[in-house]
Amino acid sequence: HCEPHCEVPVCDTRCPKPTNETYKGCRINCGEPDCAMFCPKTGLCPDGKKTLDCGAPKCRTQCARPRCKFHCDDVDMACKTVCPQPKCEWKCHKPRECPKPLCKMICEQA
Repeated sequence: HCEPHCEVPVCDTRCPKPTNETYKGCRINCGEPDCAMFCPKTGLCPDGKKTLDCGAPKCRTQCARPRCKFHCDDVDMACKTVCPQPKCEWKCHKPRECPKPLCKMICEQA
């Protein structure tokens, strides 16, 4: 008695190179911007006094990369799942019991 024993294949999803037509009908949803403002700890006014009302300090804003996702619910992206041929081996073992053969005798007529 033999049965196939196969490894689980690792499949891959492949999509064609995107074009403007590919994303027609898609929506882009982006999360809230993640930005922070950095200012010098102390600033000197032109007259040398440390005050907050002597012009614009040299602050800068730095933002993380946008977190955007495409939502293409009704769009066929023409992606395909590709799986390699499974690697299989036969696993065989002796049967526990051998069934008795069923035999019939048929005679030919002369």
